[in-house]
Amino acid sequence: MNTSLHKKYNFDSEKNPALFNLAKEILSNNLSRLPSYLAWQNYFTKYIDPEIIHRKKDIKEFEKKFDADFFEILFAIHLIVYLFGKKVIKDIDIPEKLERDLWQGLFEDGINNFSIESSKSIGKKIEDEYQKLKEDKIKHAYDLFEKIYRDIAPREVRKPLGEYFTPLTLAERMVSGVDKKYENEIWMDNSSGFGVFLFAYLNKFGIKRINNFVCIEVNPLSVFITKIGILYEYKNHLKDIDSLPIYWGDVLLNEKYQYEKGQIIASGNFADFQNKVGVVIGNPPWVSWKSMTKEYQNLVGDDWRSYDIFEKNITRKTLGACNDDLSSYFVYYSIDKFIKNTGLLKFVINLSLFKSNLAGKQFRQFNIKKNNTPFKIINIQDLSNYKVFQGITNSYCIFEALKGEKTTYPIPYSIIYGKKNGRDEQITETTARPVNNEDNGALITVNGKEACFNSIEGLCEYKARAGVCTWLNSVYWVRKIKKEGDSIRIANLGTCGKKKLKEVEAEIENDLVFRLLRARNLNDFQQVIENYIVVPQQKGNLSKPIPEDLMMKKYRNAFSFFSNFKDELVERSGYKKFLNGQPFYGLYNIGPYTIAPIKLGWQFVSKKFQVYLIDNAEDIIPDLNVMFIPLENMDEAYYLHALLNSKYATEKIESSSNWTFPSGSIQKVYLEKYNSEDALHSRISSTQKSILNNKDGAFKDEIDELFKEYWFNGRKKKAIMNQASLSLV
Repeated sequence: MNTSLHKKYNFDSEKNPALFNLAKEILSNNLSRLPSYLAWQNYFTKYIDPEIIHRKKDIKEFEKKFDADFFEILFAIHLIVYLFGKKVIKDIDIPEKLERDLWQGLFEDGINNFSIESSKSIGKKIEDEYQKLKEDKIKHAYDLFEKIYRDIAPREVRKPLGEYFTPLTLAERMVSGVDKKYENEIWMDNSSGFGVFLFAYLNKFGIKRINNFVCIEVNPLSVFITKIGILYEYKNHLKDIDSLPIYWGDVLLNEKYQYEKGQIIASGNFADFQNKVGVVIGNPPWVSWKSMTKEYQNLVGDDWRSYDIFEKNITRKTLGACNDDLSSYFVYYSIDKFIKNTGLLKFVINLSLFKSNLAGKQFRQFNIKKNNTPFKIINIQDLSNYKVFQGITNSYCIFEALKGEKTTYPIPYSIIYGKKNGRDEQITETTARPVNNEDNGALITVNGKEACFNSIEGLCEYKARAGVCTWLNSVYWVRKIKKEGDSIRIANLGTCGKKKLKEVEAEIENDLVFRLLRARNLNDFQQVIENYIVVPQQKGNLSKPIPEDLMMKKYRNAFSFFSNFKDELVERSGYKKFLNGQPFYGLYNIGPYTIAPIKLGWQFVSKKFQVYLIDNAEDIIPDLNVMFIPLENMDEAYYLHALLNSKYATEKIESSSNWTFPSGSIQKVYLEKYNSEDALHSRISSTQKSILNNKDGAFKDEIDELFKEYWFNGRKKKAIMNQASLSLV
């Protein structure tokens, strides 16, 4: 391992003219006629749906740049990386026993079918780029190929495949943290990518232990690059390698693959490893159920369901429906199929599986029901404040699980803060347990506040809501131009959402236009209203869209406005799932509560939980990222505003957050329904009103005493009173 790869070298196929021309050269060979390409395309469409991928605007733009189909571009990019790999090891004397299964026939067949002239041109361009690369010394083979592929294959290419690369430093951290008693066991990474965990393992234990580590990967390019990386990294020790246990296959389908006579075929399975692995370690793919192709859903769905870890809301019409992540299935499948009893699983995974009310409840059974095999969560390392994945905003964690033992609480829980501004890495050690001690409940980090958290847990008599869901903000969000009698001239914010649309200026009926409250504009009393939202819902039944016949008569202008986007509106994923058959402009997650005159709102995504009081709010529509409690009474609003913003409630709610605070967040706190005749309720309300009006902190000590009475002393008194009244019955 030498000095680092020169960071200035740009492998980006869109920004590096030489690589762009190389990709164009490969694409000029009419790839669609090649058996190897057709086999490759057929294989990858199992994981990437062509119909969905070709509807995406960024993919269309990507295709336009190269003047080719997405799959052809992806194949060309894979060929470039493959050819770079061949160049990197061209001067290495590879033993025949290792070379035998090294070259990937799938790519070799493609290259061999290029014209002689094109092959020479491609070879020269690869050589030219490789010579530039050789000027730089390589720190590590994994870093080299991860950079090449990440740069050559832009985000548009990698995102559909769920390809986010684990840094070698994180993999080394995970390997080093495994208990020494597992050192001589068989290890496995069953979604190995470019083999980062294998490299981390070999860095610790040495190349002679390579046969103790099994890699399985669905992407044939990744399999090849992992092998190339090992040969390059250990080129002076190849005599110590008997074989390269790196397999092309789909672990969930239990299939090994090979390319033969123009076809990709299943050529075996992984039965030899079942219930024999001591450690499964890695970073499973983060792909949601709804993002998977129908074909793959059909292939894995029944087995996935057999673990009873699908969220129970998949049959309900909720925003969280079918957001189950493939990584949760990987956990259960790996423990069930591969890990032997008392074996260990160590994965990087989305933190929401442990800390979200919306997701992970079924996952948190920590038990394989079909054969009654429990597994014990040994520890969790929270990496929310340690951003190591490029392009990922999710919070994630490392966790360890032991097969054959039941999870007990509290679980050791570490919060890791990365190096920043010269500060060394910091770690906060704490413990975690389920909120309200409920079975499968979201985990809260206690942080030494067990007694306090126990005291403020209990029944919450309030229900919060999420803001309106449009699935296409670029149509419904508008700016006002000019009011004209009962109408108003507006223009939609065509570039405000994920899907960019044309801007249409139109005159529509004024009573369908409401003030839009965005999460970033939340504030007490004085809300910043930047834009507006068109709400084509029935006045007396806001959960239902206005019927089309009535819309055309009473709201002719609005109907005409929405008709400009009818094709896009009927293609909304949520419309097809929840509103199919209803008017094409219908909204979701909206009801009479949406126009409550008072709302207590907070940001769905935030590092901190803070509640804001929104009054005079009948015509204020919160967007999807605003959670809120609808209210009618200001005294009640002050009361709840005080309690939810108290240090006791915020610490409790934040302890189970992964930077998201859904509507269910308040259920973690004991909240009594406001009663104006309850002296304590009234005092909390009036004191909070004084605090908000004075804004000088003069009443902070007083209200803190009220909080203590409410949660710590008052509840005990009520319990004693209830017991006394029961004893008299």
